[in-house]
Amino acid sequence: MDLWPILFLVLSGFFLSACGNNESEKDNVVADVSISESIAISSYTIVKDTNLATIKRSVDVILDAELSVEALTAIAVEIKKSDSKKYDRTFIIFNLSTDAPNAAAWATGHSNPNLKIEILRYNTLGNTAAVTGTGKWYENSGLHKASISDWKRAARENKIGTAADWTLSGAPTIKKQVMDSGDFDNLKPFANALVNCIDIAVEGTAVDHQEAAMFAVLCMSTMGWLK
Repeated sequence: MDLWPILFLVLSGFFLSACGNNESEKDNVVADVSISESIAISSYTIVKDTNLATIKRSVDVILDAELSVEALTAIAVEIKKSDSKKYDRTFIIFNLSTDAPNAAAWATGHSNPNLKIEILRYNTLGNTAAVTGTGKWYENSGLHKASISDWKRAARENKIGTAADWTLSGAPTIKKQVMDSGDFDNLKPFANALVNCIDIAVEGTAVDHQEAAMFAVLCMSTMGWLK
């Protein structure tokens, strides 16, 4: 598998800065309101709100509890309407009040110009338990809550074991395929692919403080596993 296209897609989610059309952004807000107007706005706190002229607005939000995509959409629409300026792009990071400081995003919302909400399910993967069975290769894990710095120093076998756990936890179609086959060795190619994707995505030192689980989610999403 050629992982460079995957890397491009993963990183583009962080660094894409193409400008949209302001009028399209305005029309999109109206459409979002019509969808979410019947949904009660849940409690949230804005802890950071910055912008780069009218090109980009970035907002960090703390939630009291996990919410549905519909509830997050309602919050995102309210946040977009709270500023009279029209931005080409709006990026919202949602974290839970129970998250540790500097934890990876629990969910994100971004418009360029269409609003898209994505629950990354970071907490679920971060608390994944190791699978047990007769296969030796996937019993070496232990990196479920590792930072990228720790991930880089870890042995390949521990990465593969952890990636196997993440795949079973976050990729239901693959899990069913493996379970139906009755052979956990069928999971290993997927675990290897996930490790390769993460390793490529975290090259350099800029993301060493982030959680490896976040990049696992991004890679699985890019490869179409989270369905």
